[in-house]
Formats: sequence, structure tokens, C-alpha cells
Amino acid sequence: MDSSSDKEKEIRTDSPGASSRDGLTILHVGDVFLDGPVGRLRRDTKEHRREELREAFDAFLQRVDEEQADVVVFSGNLIDGRYAGDGTLTFLLRAFEKRPNCHFVIAPGPFDPYNETSIYRSRRFPRNVHVFLEEVLGTYAFPELPLTVYGWGYHSDTCTHAPLSGLRKTAGDRFALVCGYTRLGSDKGEAPVDEEALAAFGAHYAALSGGIHDGFHRVGESVYAYSGSFEGRDDIKATEQSGGYIRISAARCDGGWSVDARRIPLDTYTYAAERLDVSHLATVEEVRERLKTRISKCGYGAKTVLRVVLCGSVPLHAHFEGVENWDYGVYSLWVDDRTVPTDEFGSLLREMTARGELYRYFYPKMTQGTEEECARAARAFRIGYAALLGEDFAKY
Repeated sequence: MDSSSDKEKEIRTDSPGASSRDGLTILHVGDVFLDGPVGRLRRDTKEHRREELREAFDAFLQRVDEEQADVVVFSGNLIDGRYAGDGTLTFLLRAFEKRPNCHFVIAPGPFDPYNETSIYRSRRFPRNVHVFLEEVLGTYAFPELPLTVYGWGYHSDTCTHAPLSGLRKTAGDRFALVCGYTRLGSDKGEAPVDEEALAAFGAHYAALSGGIHDGFHRVGESVYAYSGSFEGRDDIKATEQSGGYIRISAARCDGGWSVDARRIPLDTYTYAAERLDVSHLATVEEVRERLKTRISKCGYGAKTVLRVVLCGSVPLHAHFEGVENWDYGVYSLWVDDRTVPTDEFGSLLREMTARGELYRYFYPKMTQGTEEECARAARAFRIGYAALLGEDFAKY
């Protein structure tokens, strides 16, 4: 396993010799989270889902073979370092060793940082695996390819170093690619990079992780894109797009390089999100019927991981715990209750009791602000209301 870092103001690499290659095929993937737990699934599906993620990764490696990829770049969170162990290492070793003609470049991210327990410290990785070990910008250049990859790696769950600040790529006719985990413009310890720094650096393509894939963007002479999620996950962002990887086809053109980048879907499951208005409903049974109708209308089935947000104004005593405990015909269901108990607001606002006083305090908070803020206020009110009645409020 190779490592490299360079702190010069202009990144310089020893020339590996001219390559006669006029084209490159590069696959860009990130946020794989191998061996990480998959939340909000039924208990009996979680371990099964982790195994399926490995199977999906194997399917991706078949694409590597079919595409005859020259290089695969992992732009952060290839594994979940909190759970990865010898089994994960053995799995990856076998995968990489089977493909000696392809280079695998890994940029550790916040979930798989290069720390004391990182499996990236193993000396068993084959020579075609290259890991960025420093938060400062490093480089890899391949003698048989007209390609230089620049990148950085996290040492913990945050990275405050700005890896591209004041730097520019090496002059020459090689294809230049930047690889790493960042959220452009963020100042929250996510390897600060912005579009101005990308443009000044001048790479042909920047392979990033840390955000939803929202298309391909050009800054100066550079194209950049977020990998998005390799496979849908259980968080809010993951339901906004399908999983997959990016294929970059680079070709020499008029003394420079042309870039054709496309996102290729690779989902085993469909990850979907629905908002369900349950205004004025009061029971679990009523919500289940409405949800079953929505699922049937949308055609969700056994390969669907579904997130449902319940919204609307409901009666004071409405409670929807257990809505998800039903066979809807989907693989897994997560229900997020964001309803607010405002159906009877008129009488409660006038009621001169402890209940009325509690309601008057929370009513503005439940009806003003963002949906999340209103939902939090509703949850706080329901906890206080249950406590007033001497009921169990742990369910909230």
C-alpha cells in the first residue's frame, strides 16, 4: 500500500514518464459504509441487510470489471470504521487482489478515518491500493496511466485543515483528479473547500463525498460532483435519491482533456420517502388504512425501504405509536410523527386549568417556525400533558 503527502505551495510529483494512453475510465464512489449498522429496520433484517450491502459492493466490483476501469476512487466512508474488523479487511483484500490491473484510491472520511485502529494501517493491502494518510494534500501518479490523483484523508471525525488552500495542480498534460470528503463552503470541520479553491487548483475533475449528488458542476476549467450514497441509507438525505456510482470517461482533446461523467444507479432496494397528511385522524387503525392506500397507489413492494412523515393537525388525544407494526408489503418502514395536537385549540386556549396553561405556552411553538420545530414543541407538550395526567410519557 502506497502513501503520499506534499506540503509545497504547488503540488509537484516526480514525472512517472509519458503515457501513450489517450483515454481513461475512472469510477467514483463514496459513502459505502461497509459493515455499518443499518438503522430503522426490523431486528431480523439488520444483519441480513449488512450482508446484502456486501453483495451490492460485489456487484459494483463486477461493474469495475465490465467497465475495464483504470482507477476506482473512494472519496470517503468506504467502511464504517466503528464496526469494521478483520472480516471487513479480508473481504476488501480479496476484492482488490482479484483486480491487479485496476488501481483503488481511498480517501478516508469522517466515518473511516486513518486513526490508531484503522484497517487502512494493515500492511496486507496489495500494491494496487493507495490510501491518503494525511490531512494535507497528497498525490498518486501511475506510470502506465496519464493520471495524477490528489487527495486527503481524515484522522478523526472532523478535519479542519483546508487541503486545497493556496495550491494548484502540477503543470503538464496529465489528467488531474481531486478526491476527498468535504462539504463545499462548510465551516464545520469538514475539510474546508469552496468553489474558488477548486477553480484555482485546476483539476479536471473533483471526486467529492459529503453531500447529495445534485448533478455535475463546472468551476473554471474543473468539473466536480458529489458521489451521493452508494446505496440508500436510513437517513433523510438518502431518501432523496437512489444509490449508485459515477463513471468518468476522460479523453485527450485539443491539447487538453474532455470529461464525460455520468451517474450509474446500483440500488438493490428502492429507498422512498412519503409525506402523509393525517389531519383530524385519531387512531392507529385510521392511519394504517390511509398508509396502506398510499403504498398500494405508489406501487411500493418487497424491495422498498420506506420513510413516512405523518403531518397535519390532529385531536389532543391522538397517538400513532405502532403504526409501522403492520405488514404493508414493504421491506422496511420508518414512521416519523410530525403531527401537532391543534384540532381543539380554541377551547384549550380558553381553559383556565393547568392543562390550559401548558397548552397556551406551547401553542405558539407548535404553530410557528419550521415543521421540525413545531414537531419538537408538540412532542414536548405531549410529554408534559401525559405527566399532568399521571400517564407514561416514555413513549414520546
